[in-house]
Amino acid sequence: MTTGRRVGLVVAALVVGAAIGTVWLRRGPIRPPHAPNILLVTLDTTRADRLGAYGYRLGRTPHLDRLAADGVVFERAIAVAPITLPSHVSMFSGQYPFTHGIRNNGGAALSETVPTLATALKAQGYRTSAFVSAFVLDRRFGLARGFDHYDDRLERRGQVGEAYVERRGDRTAQAAGDWLSQYASAAEPRLPFFLWLHLFDPHDPYDPPPPFRDAFPDRPYDGEIAFTDSVVGSVLTRLDALGLRASPPSPLSAITERASANMARTRTPCFFTRRRSGCR
Repeated sequence: MTTGRRVGLVVAALVVGAAIGTVWLRRGPIRPPHAPNILLVTLDTTRADRLGAYGYRLGRTPHLDRLAADGVVFERAIAVAPITLPSHVSMFSGQYPFTHGIRNNGGAALSETVPTLATALKAQGYRTSAFVSAFVLDRRFGLARGFDHYDDRLERRGQVGEAYVERRGDRTAQAAGDWLSQYASAAEPRLPFFLWLHLFDPHDPYDPPPPFRDAFPDRPYDGEIAFTDSVVGSVLTRLDALGLRASPPSPLSAITERASANMARTRTPCFFTRRRSGCR
């Protein structure tokens, strides 16, 4: 683990604590100005060895690299499952698949008895919203619980029979940005927010949009990651434009990657930072 600032380590502890339901969430509501806004970004099938922060020199990930430089980077992070839904349920619940019961995509829904990061933060007075990019995270599978707003509107791309129905990342980010604009313009006293943004673009099939398709004609996977990096950058730009990163407490951000089956032996990226996004 490497760190750009000591505060990042404290932030990481808070996120992990929230995920496993530790004491800090049981002592009563944490109110502003002490409660940070939280941005969680999860990237499907994003290899650590394709990011500049982990030494890759052929890609284009300036936004993720900058976040890593300003935050805490975990050089060894292991996903508990190589499948999207079980992996996300484990991240949100702090439980292994054999405990929370979700072992595959689409096979079952998470039990309402299992507490999650969203339900815990909602109980602490957070405004909670989620924007997902793949059918495998549809609300029917249980992760919408605890979210005030759960946007799982998708578009067709890939094979419906394989549940690879998705929404392109820039469109998911646009929906998240619209929610942030509404949040920032609200007249009532502002509660802290928890926003989860899930991006699916680095998943097979690899078909990055222009100009990334032309920039990486022989490496479409790198093109998808470069596109995803630009999407993350657009969300950070929106936060800046709305003044949500400048006013204290600045957002606690985490970026993490959900490994796929064919990436089980690669490093999983993860990092945390208070002012910029980061855990892969």
